[in-house]
Amino acid sequence: MNFTYEIIEMNKELPLHIFLNSVDYVSNHWHDSIEIIFVLKGKVSVSVNDKRYELNEKDVFLINANDIHAIQHQEENLLLTIQLPIPELKENIKDVDSYAFSCKSFLYDENHQAEFNELRSLLAQMMWVINKEGESFELQIMSLYFQLIYLLIKNFKEETEKESKLSSQKHIERLLRITSYVKDNFKQQITLNELSQIEFLSVHYLSKFIQKHLGMPFSKYVDSIRLDHAVKDIVFTDIPLTQIALDNGFASVKAFNRAFKEFYQQTPSEYRRAVEMEPKKSESNKVTLANYVEIDKSQAFDQLFAFLPSNEQASVVENKAVLKKAFKVNVAEKAQKLSHTWKNLMTVGKAKECLYTDVQNQLKMVKDATNFQYLRFHGLFDDEMMVYGDNEQGLPEYNFLYTDKLMEFLRSIQVKPFVELGFMPRDLADSHETVFYKESIVSKPKDMDKWNSLLKAFIGHYENLYGADEILQWYFEVWNEPDFYVFWRGTFEDYCTLYKNTYDTIKGINPLYRVGGPSIVSIKNSDWLQRFLDFCRRESCIPDFISFHCYSHNEMDVNKKKKQTNENAMDFGYISRDERFLENRIADLKQILFENNLAEIEIHLSEWNSTAYHRDLTNDTSFKAAFIVKNLLENIDVIQSFGYWTITDLIEERRAATVDFHGGLGLITNRNIPKPAFYAYELLGKLGNQLVSQSDGYFLTKSSNGFQLLLYHYCHYDRLYCMNQNANIDLQNRYNVFLDHNPIEMKFILNDLKKGTYKVKQYRLNRLNGSSFDTWVKMGAPNQMGADEISYLKDASVPGLHISEVRIEEDYILTANLEPHEVQLYEIIPQKTL
Repeated sequence: MNFTYEIIEMNKELPLHIFLNSVDYVSNHWHDSIEIIFVLKGKVSVSVNDKRYELNEKDVFLINANDIHAIQHQEENLLLTIQLPIPELKENIKDVDSYAFSCKSFLYDENHQAEFNELRSLLAQMMWVINKEGESFELQIMSLYFQLIYLLIKNFKEETEKESKLSSQKHIERLLRITSYVKDNFKQQITLNELSQIEFLSVHYLSKFIQKHLGMPFSKYVDSIRLDHAVKDIVFTDIPLTQIALDNGFASVKAFNRAFKEFYQQTPSEYRRAVEMEPKKSESNKVTLANYVEIDKSQAFDQLFAFLPSNEQASVVENKAVLKKAFKVNVAEKAQKLSHTWKNLMTVGKAKECLYTDVQNQLKMVKDATNFQYLRFHGLFDDEMMVYGDNEQGLPEYNFLYTDKLMEFLRSIQVKPFVELGFMPRDLADSHETVFYKESIVSKPKDMDKWNSLLKAFIGHYENLYGADEILQWYFEVWNEPDFYVFWRGTFEDYCTLYKNTYDTIKGINPLYRVGGPSIVSIKNSDWLQRFLDFCRRESCIPDFISFHCYSHNEMDVNKKKKQTNENAMDFGYISRDERFLENRIADLKQILFENNLAEIEIHLSEWNSTAYHRDLTNDTSFKAAFIVKNLLENIDVIQSFGYWTITDLIEERRAATVDFHGGLGLITNRNIPKPAFYAYELLGKLGNQLVSQSDGYFLTKSSNGFQLLLYHYCHYDRLYCMNQNANIDLQNRYNVFLDHNPIEMKFILNDLKKGTYKVKQYRLNRLNGSSFDTWVKMGAPNQMGADEISYLKDASVPGLHISEVRIEEDYILTANLEPHEVQLYEIIPQKTL
């Protein structure tokens, strides 16, 4: 069995297949391809034509086409494998199918590895080029492909012609019939005698034939096929082991145990216990089995890329061409009104953190930049807010001191609360399981009447302070990610009970108050939302709005059943390679709502970002500016809010970081230094309220003050980083994990501008202008900074600004050059004649 760690899918028109894989056991097989194995981590044994070889880290090994081979793990491993099909090779080398190659690096000491290092370097370059997907990277791969063939012929070709163990097409066809027969009939008792009758051969001859060409006796080959299926049953089902043995053709449990232990060095029951330590996985998942211990894959990739020429990764792709785009826009055409719903909502960590002076100052900064309308936060009823407690008689006592301070601050900056009713006060909690470094209790209430009374007291308090008209403008969102085990330890039914009680209680106070949810994280691959909507329809508690979260992970493990008290324990899954991930998730949600006759319901994205991880080092870079601008402009006004997670790095879900640029999710660092993400929002805030034109990479608006042209050059994460490989990123070097895009030149011809004089203000947000992280690196990346250094960093990290005055008689031609991750804004402002 071969459990693939991750496949690097190649363009089907290329004459090779290159992939990363972790091997458990691959039974004897052959193919019409030369196969090269480069061991990046761990140890494997390879059997080729009855000969066994032990491969260790850095070993390179070549298997000739049509050689029968098997691979078995000796310890946890990561391999880079490349297959070169003979038919494609023959198009360039006429007699290549008669060539035999000998490439076994382990036969030579460290002083005789030059030829093998050339090969390792080529494989590293291939992986780098494929990973970066630069312009016309297929041509680079073809160039490296021919270099690889040249190296194989020059350094590893044997003088004698290959003598294939499969000496004739007749033998190949016979072996295919035998293996197909076993695979089709493994559940029945198969004998060599019946197979010999099918092949019209003697039992003795057929036995020797199978031993020769499969490298093992017929009985062991049959066992290997049965075990292949049995192990999948162990991992992916709860079928008893006795039944698994019988279902897969074993004569008895004893025979099953004996064969299993011979192949896996442990019994089936020991294997299943190891599996049960991990969450169930679907058979389609590209993951190893539970007995595969996670290895340091970053170290393995460090080892691979160390073989790049001069160890300079960027030198592999040189001479970048500028990609030119041209747009012709008639600015006098009818414009579309914009609501800028991205301004409606922003988020912070917990309610108590909003009382910190630094957080309040940062909220003011973002308010000034964007004029956002609502703020969402966790833990309004957390114990640290001291809202709820039981007295000695077990009766509820309420104290709204801290919530009053919070609401008064929000009113002072003209922001309203988006009230997330998530996390439970200890005295009201059914259990005391927690999440985060600064703990929050993720339990249902132990007494639903007391929960309802808390809601009545809370809302009644603010009706008395501000009046019902004010509360009518609030949103009440029931819980945070109840479909994610980390944040909700009850059942789906428990959540529905909580939601229904909350809905009825709030609507009982005022039927016009807005209650919604469920702020789930999984839309596409879960029926959770559909079940929730079905419940709401049955119980007459249809929400006033639907809220959801969107982080660009293919599949977060939302059902992991183990105690997770902090982000380190969370399984975020792979980063999606879909550059329109947010747009597609919104479309998925809208389709579900349409099918449920809820197409007109308000939709609030109450958390979103490229990642949910508070230590992703790309969060501090210029990448995040282009990411924000791209996603908000591509989805402009399609839903009612986009609650970016989060305004600040001052968030106590994790222990405070020891360095400023630690990969926090905030727009502003924990020492109040704006990041490129902050300035992205500031530039967005300068857009007008009428859309003139938009396309990939630009957005043109107008207002009473002229025209605003916002440009962006987005570059997505590369393949390896999407696979959570961090070999190419460290504290100071963070841009090697993106696709290798060229600079772009964008030329605009703006028709029908009124004749006259215009002031043109150009803002540039890139690695040189507006990136506090890049400025920090230029400063020497100091771990500790005093007030003077922080002040300098802030002043030196603002977007570039260039102002010019132009006279426009006919068309206005504007040309902008953007580097990867760059954002530019042009304000074209008509000037009055004095």
